[in-house]
Amino acid sequence: MRKSTGVFLVAILVVSIFNYLDRSIIGILQEPIKREFGLTDLQLGLLGGPAFAFLYIIMGLPFGRLAERLNRVSLIAGTFAFWSIMTMLCGAAANYISLIAARAGVSIGEAGASPSAHSIIADRFPPEKRPGALAIYTSGISFGSLLAALAGGSIAQTLGWRASFYMLGGAGLLCAAIFWLLIPEAPRSTRSEDTPSFDQAIRHFAARRDLWHVALAITAGATLSLSTVQYLTSYFIRTHHLKLGDAVLHVALIAGVAGAIGTYCGGFIGNRLSKVNPGAPAAAVSWAYLCAAPVFLAGVLVPNPTTSTALLMLSTALQTSYFGPGFAAMHDTVTPRMRATGVAILLIVSNLIGYGFGPPLVGAMSDYFSRTLASGAGFAQHLCGTGSWLRAACDSPQAGGLQWALCLVTAFNFWGCYHFRRIASYRGGLFGKASPSAGVAPRAPEQPIA
Repeated sequence: MRKSTGVFLVAILVVSIFNYLDRSIIGILQEPIKREFGLTDLQLGLLGGPAFAFLYIIMGLPFGRLAERLNRVSLIAGTFAFWSIMTMLCGAAANYISLIAARAGVSIGEAGASPSAHSIIADRFPPEKRPGALAIYTSGISFGSLLAALAGGSIAQTLGWRASFYMLGGAGLLCAAIFWLLIPEAPRSTRSEDTPSFDQAIRHFAARRDLWHVALAITAGATLSLSTVQYLTSYFIRTHHLKLGDAVLHVALIAGVAGAIGTYCGGFIGNRLSKVNPGAPAAAVSWAYLCAAPVFLAGVLVPNPTTSTALLMLSTALQTSYFGPGFAAMHDTVTPRMRATGVAILLIVSNLIGYGFGPPLVGAMSDYFSRTLASGAGFAQHLCGTGSWLRAACDSPQAGGLQWALCLVTAFNFWGCYHFRRIASYRGGLFGKASPSAGVAPRAPEQPIA
């Protein structure tokens, strides 16, 4: 049993890695894409955000409902193969519009993976072990970022950015076939007939204030990470004047290594804390978010790339601790046949804001601040005087504009902190008992709702 569990966790981790690799590779390659197609930072933000998010949001709920009734392994394998093919088509894009179309195709496939994966994980692991299992699955985000930076950046440096899409998409197609052949469907804890109707599921979520806090907490974390990761490579190239091959190594350490450490630590610490108090993991994440904000600001503003990387690694590790405790809180408050639908709803909310709002916002702010610094107007007159410690940013407006945009993103830390503290309050992590207004038990009953 232990061996099969290990094989399952490795296989589902590979799915998660490629799920994030194929969506985040655009951030690694966006500087050469920008030069070839003549794009602005706002256009890059639209490419990394809404171009992906629109169909991802629309398709998430139908895939979630299918996962409640159909074979989840087949759903994962089929959608995995589809988004890998669409990733390869990104490499064949002739212009900005065709690249947007290929990105939309990637989003359709990727929308089918997470609801089924979360549903299988919840059926294979008891509540006290779910934060750790979910942390392993969601650490694919960090490993995907690491692979995107190292493999994607290396291939692009040698063979061009199009080759990165071709080769990584082809590798994903092979892994999809292996996953389908290797992993059996997990037994469900309830019958298919016990699946709540769509109306029941929506009413259940709408009525639960604790679930809305979970959704908004995860949304804050997603917006924070998606708004920064896409622009990290550009940040190191513009601010620290690194070549693409060197810049992606720094990004790999920040988004990959530090992200994986934070995700694992958040999950496994959450396992231990949840045995003491069901709300304690969320309370710990809220403190991590508060501590991460000043560290991130310092990392963006320091002039040395090595120091910047070290500080951004620390802030990333703190910020990525939310994955396991956040999704585990959702699984613990819904019934088994609602988990895939629940994940789909969470992903709709988090991606609508995270992808649809975050990257374009950073791109628009970067363009605005770049123009302001270049013209020397407004606040730039006060910040760019002789002897100012921001003089270097003023001399390179595109670098300075992106720095200021990234600094403003730290506001999402405080948003996430508030909602994780509310989750902890509902579940007893702050005050020793659940909030009387929450109307929630520490664990959801493993039975269908009426």
